[in-house]
Amino acid sequence: MQNHFTEVKEKGYVPLRLDKNTVILVPPEKANEKYKVRYLKNAERSRRMALNIR
Repeated sequence: MQNHFTEVKEKGYVPLRLDKNTVILVPPEKANEKYKVRYLKNAERSRRMALNIR
């Protein structure tokens, strides 16, 4: 577990809040609103695809 935190610090990741319950760690150059919108759009598309696979 400690190794994971060390890796996050070494790479300089910063938290990006997607909604009130979700935070992801991203590089500083991706910590903006544009990336957040794109990430949420792709996540929603993936969720829909997963629900349609049977």
